[in-house]
Amino acid sequence: MVQMFRRLASKNLKNISLDSDKSHIYLKDTDFALVIMRPYDLVQLGDLIGSGSEDILIWTGKTIGKALCKNIQENRKIKSKKQLFQELLVNLMNMGYGKFEMSYIENTSVKISVFNSIVQEVQSKQDATLISNLYSGIFLGSLAFAGAEVFPKLTDISMESQKPCVFEFEFIS
Repeated sequence: MVQMFRRLASKNLKNISLDSDKSHIYLKDTDFALVIMRPYDLVQLGDLIGSGSEDILIWTGKTIGKALCKNIQENRKIKSKKQLFQELLVNLMNMGYGKFEMSYIENTSVKISVFNSIVQEVQSKQDATLISNLYSGIFLGSLAFAGAEVFPKLTDISMESQKPCVFEFEFIS
């Protein structure tokens, strides 16, 4: 384990920091500890759990989304929901979740397109749907942290490298 941390430390990674005493990896400038899993590991976790795995992955995503937003808010004191979501997407991109584009209409809807998502790393549509639950959870958790009540309006999961996965949420008045 110590050897792994030395190798990681020597790579001068921009987005993470290492705590070799605790053997933890953190998102840089936060206290957000990272767990590194391959997309296929998430699919295997879903298979292991069986029925209800969708709910667990959404819940996990919500936990990640809320924790990231909490760290963003503590470090940057952001005032608007739109800015908070933009910062969240930058953090997610830095963590390897893909490249994000957002269309935000105040108090109406938010649409997030994910290019090069980790969904594209799996083979079957069923596996892609499982991983998309993690993304949905992250977005739902971040929206809840910001005090927004939403319901999912559209989710379009693409396994093609040129097409984005699209998540759209409508604000509840």
